[in-house]
Amino acid sequence: MDIEIMIAELQNSTLPTVFVEGKDDMQIYRKFEQLLGTTKVNFYPCGGRTRLLDLYKRRNEFTNLKAVFVADKDMYVFTEIPAHYKEVIFTTGYSIENDLYADARATQLDKIYIENHELALKESIKTSLLNWFAFEVEKYKDNPETETNFATITILSTNVMHRNTLTLTADFLQSRGFQAAKEEILQDLTQYYAHKLRGKYLFQIYELIFQIRKANDKQEITFTKEQLILVCLKEGLSQIEGLTNKILAAIMEKLKD
Repeated sequence: MDIEIMIAELQNSTLPTVFVEGKDDMQIYRKFEQLLGTTKVNFYPCGGRTRLLDLYKRRNEFTNLKAVFVADKDMYVFTEIPAHYKEVIFTTGYSIENDLYADARATQLDKIYIENHELALKESIKTSLLNWFAFEVEKYKDNPETETNFATITILSTNVMHRNTLTLTADFLQSRGFQAAKEEILQDLTQYYAHKLRGKYLFQIYELIFQIRKANDKQEITFTKEQLILVCLKEGLSQIEGLTNKILAAIMEKLKD
C-alpha cells in the first residue's frame, strides 16, 4: 500500500496501533494481539522495515491515535541505534526471530527436533553461514550505508547452499565478493550467533535439515518453520525475564503512556 494511503487510513482511526514490519512476523504478533485484547489494540504490518521507519518519521501526521513502533534491529545489532529512532522498540537480537530462538535455547530445539546423526549437518551449515556472514558484517561496519540485500538470499536454494557438502556455493560467494573476515568479528559472531546471525537463517538451517531428512526417507517426520516458531513463542512467553516478554512488556508500557 502506498504510504500516503496508509497515512490517510490511519488519520481516520482512533484504536491504539502497534506498527510492526511485515506479514511474515504476524504469526508472532497475533499472539501478542490476543494477549493485549484485539478490541483494545491493533497490530499493523507496514510491509517492511523501511516502510515502518518511514511511518515513524511521519507519526506527527496521525496523532489522533496512540502509536507504538516495533522493529527488528537488523544490522544495528553490530552498531549503535541512531538517536532519532529512540522511541522505536527494537529487538534485542538481529530480529524478532532471533529473540524467540534465544529464548527457546538452540540446544532445546536440537534435543526435540534434530536427530543425533543430524547434529554434524547442522554444525556444517552453521559454520559455512557464519564465515560468510562475518564478511557481510565487516563490510557493513566499514560502510553502514552498504545495502545488504539479504531478503533475496535463502540457503534453501541450491544456488546458495550445496546439498552434498552443506557449504555455500563458490558462485554465491563470488557474487557477494566474499573474503575472509577479521578473526575477532568471526569469533564474536560465532559466540553470539543466536542473537547476531540473521534470524531467518537460524530457522532455515532446520528447514534444510528437514528437507534432507525427507529426501533420504519420505516416511520421516519433518516440521515447518511455522511450527518451530510456535514452539519458540510458547517457550519465550513462559519466561518472565525472556526476550519475547521484554518486547511485549515494552509495548504495554508504551500503550500506557
